[in-house]
Amino acid sequence: MEKSQPPTEALPIDLFVNGLRNALFNKWKILTIVTIITVGAYFRMDYSPRKYGSDVTLSISGAISADSSLVNKDRPDGGIATTKAYLNTQYELLLSRDMFEQVYPGAKNISCHLEQYAEPGTKGGFEFDPEKHIVIEPVRNTDLISIQALCRNPEAARDLADFYAQEFIKLKLREFQTERERVTSWRRQEVTRLKTILEQSEAELYAFRESQRVYSSQKNTELNDADVQRLREALAAEEEKRVRLVALKNQLSTINADDIAVDSILSIASLTDDATLEFLVMELSKVSTSLNANKKIYQDEHPNILEDQIRYEETLQQIRTRIAVSSGGLDREIALADTSIRSIRRELSQLNAQFLTIDRKVSTLATLEQNVDINQEMYRSFIEQTNSIVLSLGFVGDQIKIVGKAFVNPHPASPNIEKNTVLAFVISMFMFVLYFVVRGARDPSMKHPDDVRLTLDSEILGYLPNVKTKRSKMAYNGYNVEPGNIFSEAVRSLRTSLQLVDLDVEKKITIITSSISHEGKSTVAMNLAAACGQVEKVLLIDCDIRRETLSRSLSIEPGSHGLVNVLSKERGVAECIVSDASPFYQFLSAGSYATTRGPKKDQVPHSRVEMLSVEKLKKLFEILQQDYDHIIVDCPPICGVSDAKIVAACATHVIYVVAAFQTPSKIVQHGFRELKSCNIDIAGVVMNKIDINKARAYTNMDYYGYGYA
Repeated sequence: MEKSQPPTEALPIDLFVNGLRNALFNKWKILTIVTIITVGAYFRMDYSPRKYGSDVTLSISGAISADSSLVNKDRPDGGIATTKAYLNTQYELLLSRDMFEQVYPGAKNISCHLEQYAEPGTKGGFEFDPEKHIVIEPVRNTDLISIQALCRNPEAARDLADFYAQEFIKLKLREFQTERERVTSWRRQEVTRLKTILEQSEAELYAFRESQRVYSSQKNTELNDADVQRLREALAAEEEKRVRLVALKNQLSTINADDIAVDSILSIASLTDDATLEFLVMELSKVSTSLNANKKIYQDEHPNILEDQIRYEETLQQIRTRIAVSSGGLDREIALADTSIRSIRRELSQLNAQFLTIDRKVSTLATLEQNVDINQEMYRSFIEQTNSIVLSLGFVGDQIKIVGKAFVNPHPASPNIEKNTVLAFVISMFMFVLYFVVRGARDPSMKHPDDVRLTLDSEILGYLPNVKTKRSKMAYNGYNVEPGNIFSEAVRSLRTSLQLVDLDVEKKITIITSSISHEGKSTVAMNLAAACGQVEKVLLIDCDIRRETLSRSLSIEPGSHGLVNVLSKERGVAECIVSDASPFYQFLSAGSYATTRGPKKDQVPHSRVEMLSVEKLKKLFEILQQDYDHIIVDCPPICGVSDAKIVAACATHVIYVVAAFQTPSKIVQHGFRELKSCNIDIAGVVMNKIDINKARAYTNMDYYGYGYA
């Protein structure tokens, strides 16, 4: 099975080009509609009431705003504004509703007694509407503001512009005076409040100094640091002494009363600085040495040994007595060291508490002094800044003045007929061109030969122009009726293209089908049969058993025998062929089943449809090829029914008819896939119903550019 080609999506540039071509094709329609709209807009403006304008220019300069919204009593700068902000504020004031309401009573009286100033619909007076009659615009990159008055009368416009400017100046003068009084009163209150705050802070500072006896916020830490250092050194010395005494006492407590080592007693003597104990230890050492020497010489009962023993015991007893005395002295010294340590620590704690108290007082004094400095600076700064504001308010009124007086302008300000007419033309032209461009881009039909080649991957056999007939449900038999017109020439070109396909095939069976109905396949079949009939013997078969378009177009009587009757073997081939249907070919109708309808309109009985089988058709075509050189079969559309695929399986050529500018490309692609899925080769495509004018617009070439002979 041959693999079908995937559908090719249109590129965005192609869609845009198609849209432009559609707009070009409808250019006269667009131009007509746009012209009507433009002419209508012109006459609508020409008959609309005229408005005359008169301008007055105000110069507004200054850096200090007297506007209540800018002088804020909560701002430290007292409400100072820049020149630009001041100008913007005055511009907003000119546009404000309050300004309009103030001007309204006087504006009504400008021309209430003058009939020529009256607006349409009023009785002898000028109906003032600020949104319609006043236009206020700033002059770019300057300090000027333009006030334009619009009226139906030029004199009224001049008077209204002058009146509006004068009223604004008066309003500002009154506002400046009111603002000066308000700022002066507010300044007096603020000065009193700030002075009271300053006096209170100074009184608090004086009272604190007198009560706490602290007169400087500078901290004197040198003396306190020396005392703390001295106490800490004394505490360290006492703690070291106590540690040494406790260690000595612990060492004394470890001496054995019965066996006293000379070395340990000597170390205790050196620690306690006891000369007597040290002498006794030395004496004990001598006696011990003498005793040991005598024991080596004499017996135990020798007088020398006994004497040394007595001396040794006496010396040892003296040492024990001295050690006991030293131990009691150590306890007293340890107690004294503990008392000294507690005393030093108490003094150190008192000194730290005194230091913290002084530090808190100094910090409080520094805070009070800082508050006094801040209040003094606020008081001084407020006095300086508010003095400049009060002085400036005295001459702000001179900064708003009229620099360009209003005059009578005889030319109307609106409507601007020339400008609005051009805008109407441009906008309407743009909208309608855009509409037709979008409409053309969204049109999914095939319009150009390249659409067929790229989308369907197939060649084009011919092009047939669109022909309007009175009988739209009948096939157009133009080749017989008008053999010399352009349609007939196109049919001859199609015949030539078909003859060049498979030149080695002598007996041809050509199947003509389309995607959907109303694409003109029956017209193509009828006229192609007539063209081929001039050079060979042709049989035209109406195989569209559901519609019978060819049978009706050739005026075949309903109920005549035809294809279905032959396939069902009810009649022979010779009985069903109509020889006088056309001078160029013979005709085989769909069959007599056509008068027998199914349960729905145009529904063919199921048994009749089943007669269209490949085997029966092949046998029939083999019989017919014995008498005819070319058999042309008009088949039903591919989409929806299977008749065309059955008949196409028996054909030597299949011609696919596509209605240009009508059939969506996706439906045509679907029909091609249906045929190729059955291994049916398509000889080519015939583009039918080509609108010549659209062809020129979409292809930039004339009718013959499509390839007609």
